Amino acid sequence: SEKVRGKLLCWQRASHTRSVSVVIVLSISQQLHGSVGRRLPQPSLFPCARPMIGITLQHGKAKVAIEVDPAGDVAQIMGRAWREFSVPLSAQKVIFKGKTLHMDAGVAASGVGEKAKVMIMGSAVEPDGAAEAAFAEHEQLVARLTAALDSAADAKARLAVGQECDRALTALDALSIAPQDDAGRARRKGFVRQYQQLQEAVDRARAGQG
Repeated sequence: SEKVRGKLLCWQRASHTRSVSVVIVLSISQQLHGSVGRRLPQPSLFPCARPMIGITLQHGKAKVAIEVDPAGDVAQIMGRAWREFSVPLSAQKVIFKGKTLHMDAGVAASGVGEKAKVMIMGSAVEPDGAAEAAFAEHEQLVARLTAALDSAADAKARLAVGQECDRALTALDALSIAPQDDAGRARRKGFVRQYQQLQEAVDRARAGQG
């Protein structure tokens, strides 16, 4: 019938259009890739990533292996040293092959390469809890030494108090406090003054003036 022939004609035209479209697409694909089955290269997921190098940091007897960017500066090494060894940046001295490296110097430009060994010099800060515990002990020690000096019956007992003060002052001097901890430094200074006053009292007593 006319209706059936019309449907067949439409189908043939549509099929011809699809065939032409497929031929055009395949032709373009062959020109771009050389073959129909060839796949486009996959882009890198991290096109800006740079290779890292492995080095060893040493502070005293402690060692740690880290990775750094050779195109970066020495500041990244100092940052890791602060996290690993608790040595403040302001107190750090970075040594490589006997040479001091400055914070803004380049890692590769300084000769630091794969498997390099970098020394970190400087005093580590005490954790806050340790500093607080030390201050609590000094508070008790000051009270005990004050009472001992008041009850000292002879020069030997007063000398013992003076020697205890010397040891306490040495311990306070070795107690590291973070540069930004103004309150901690003020407390240490206060204990130092109290021990010095006890020593002065011991000296006066030994001289017969106390």
